[in-house]
Amino acid sequence: MSNIISLKIESLKKISLVGQMVVQLRKEILSNVYLPEGPFPSEKDLTLRFGTSRHTVRSALQALAKEGLIEISHGRGNIVKDFRLTVGIDVFPEMVVAYPELITEDMFSIYRQHLMWLYNRIILTAAKKAGPGHETDLIRIIDLYNDKMSVEDYWENHARFFRELLRIGNNMLLMMYYNSHLKMRQKLLETGLLKEIPAVPSFGNSDRTRLVKAICSNNTDAVKKIMPAMEEVLSNSLTEMLSKKEGIS
Repeated sequence: MSNIISLKIESLKKISLVGQMVVQLRKEILSNVYLPEGPFPSEKDLTLRFGTSRHTVRSALQALAKEGLIEISHGRGNIVKDFRLTVGIDVFPEMVVAYPELITEDMFSIYRQHLMWLYNRIILTAAKKAGPGHETDLIRIIDLYNDKMSVEDYWENHARFFRELLRIGNNMLLMMYYNSHLKMRQKLLETGLLKEIPAVPSFGNSDRTRLVKAICSNNTDAVKKIMPAMEEVLSNSLTEMLSKKEGIS
């Protein structure tokens, strides 16, 4: 079975001193070196520890506070916040790359299931609101798929297809979920954690056309019968990185 995406941990790109401090301090917070609701080192303490300027330390503290990891207080001292209640999924790519020992295989499995749920909901929501007039635009996007297109063009068209489904479904929450997914994927690409490689598609244009026709006729039963084949392809492509732990253990 061919994969569109393979996972490989690579060395971190060169980052600023502030970025290096954030990576180290974030790891210490997430691994409970500093306990939730407990004290966190002051700007002065960290300046002495890292041997850098207070301005640099202040920038690192502000970055940690923005992520929801600490609360900066000049009166009673800095406090560690409970990251389980504050940290968002946007931190996940940095966590995986910087300290994979904190990431379990179950986390990848859960996120993979979340992605599959998201794709399913986008399609089914569109199937409830689509009409014959939407078929032309969706087919036009499908026709752009071909064996010679680059991997980048493939995924750009993939996103274009789901963007159109989101427009049809007109569900703001699903749009927000999908935007977060794309930002997450871009971060993984930028860190070098996510690598795209060509693949032979097993869910071709004829299958996509059948799916579109079912969506535009509001035939959710037909959509549900077609979706398993598409889910298998998506699971082996976009979410392959989340179902394996190559280089993460």
